[in-house]
Amino acid sequence: MSAVRGLMIFMTIVLIAVVSGMGCVNAISFKSNIEDNLKLAGDAPTIERANVFLGNALKAIEARGLTSGNSALLFHMPTQDLGIWYQQIKGAQQTTTTIIEKEKSGIPVAQLERDNALMKIRETVLDQGESTNVTAPENAWIYPYQWLFTILVVAMIVFLLGTIIVIAVMVGY
Repeated sequence: MSAVRGLMIFMTIVLIAVVSGMGCVNAISFKSNIEDNLKLAGDAPTIERANVFLGNALKAIEARGLTSGNSALLFHMPTQDLGIWYQQIKGAQQTTTTIIEKEKSGIPVAQLERDNALMKIRETVLDQGESTNVTAPENAWIYPYQWLFTILVVAMIVFLLGTIIVIAVMVGY
């Protein structure tokens, strides 16, 4: 029985490490490569800076394959549609690109137009409530592995409870 207890404890520890590691790596990568660049784009003082940050975010979004699909576990909603989110960010970058190209071709761009574009970008990439948050679909940080992650979390809980029960039975509770 001691071998069973040891195996269950070992498997529980491995599952906790795998789930925690997978979650941390994905969350940190999503935040640093996508959310931080979108936040910087929303806070950018110039069109040129916003264009750079939006470009960085779009490269990371495309590299992670977050250009289509839905990050919901069960009920697919428009707020969790990655395609809509991706197209909105691309549209924000197109706004910056249009203004930059106008200036390069010698067409003057009024300061009001630049300011309106920056406000439009801010409204697109940031949500304002009690605090300012980056607009992103829920669970996008774990997409397309949201089901795998959910299964691993459930397995971790089952193994943890099983280990507690086995130890309690062996001790005599």
